[in-house]
Amino acid sequence: MKIPGIEDIKDASITLSPILNSTPLLYSYKLSERFSANIHIKLENFQKTGSFKIRGIYNKIKKMSEERLKKGVITFCDPNFGYALSYIGKLFDMPTTIMMQKNTGIDFDFKKYGSEIIWEEADIKDRTKKAKEIAKAKGYTYINPIEDPDIISGYGTIALEILREEKSIEVAIIPVEHGSLISGFSIFSKGILPQVKIIGAYKEGFLNLNKTTSSIIDRYVDELLPINERFIKDAMKFYLEDVKIVPEERATYPLALLLGGKIETKNRSIALLVSGGNIDTERLKTLI
Repeated sequence: MKIPGIEDIKDASITLSPILNSTPLLYSYKLSERFSANIHIKLENFQKTGSFKIRGIYNKIKKMSEERLKKGVITFCDPNFGYALSYIGKLFDMPTTIMMQKNTGIDFDFKKYGSEIIWEEADIKDRTKKAKEIAKAKGYTYINPIEDPDIISGYGTIALEILREEKSIEVAIIPVEHGSLISGFSIFSKGILPQVKIIGAYKEGFLNLNKTTSSIIDRYVDELLPINERFIKDAMKFYLEDVKIVPEERATYPLALLLGGKIETKNRSIALLVSGGNIDTERLKTLI
């Protein structure tokens, strides 16, 4: 699979400019004082559909032919990706079929965007295979939510925005699960400023990289570091009390990594990515 480059991410930024919200890069005085650093927080929870996922999806869909758009798309994905795809499908008048695991915890109103939802049991072994079989039978385009180069390029635009606004950044901490977000982020960051240290923060037991993202991460990411739930809870409380935002759980990972004391911070300029703000209220209760 083609690995995107800096020019792909720059092109994606141009493609995305008419649709994206301009999400803020917030300087945290409290965190900066606490860690003797300059800490900036990129708030993608203010992005359309509540997460960064729209960046990759719009970049992908915009490159598709009119014929393929009319036939529609299908994917197996998490709720954030599915909700963003539904939103974009409505914009393009494109049929969208979203396969998701039951009991995801987030109750998005997919019907208002006209998507067909196929709920799958948690123990299904090969969801991707089933999605591709449906795509072939119905003439849909299958979208790979975690390995597609156009989607990864779209995610890389977050790094472009951060480094364009704050050129002093020395360390960027990015939440990781499947690795597509940090892949795009690190490709652009290392290509523009090789000295920037890219650190991935993941929850212990929840790192699920694939062949493509593993290859990119091995090349461009400096460290992948685990965190435990204690510091996730501390990070959530900080964002609620001091930043006045409600991030989703994964979006707290970068701050949780700082709070866990695993990173040297003194006199460094650090960027933390809050990747989204869609969280189930029951899960939120357990974190505060």
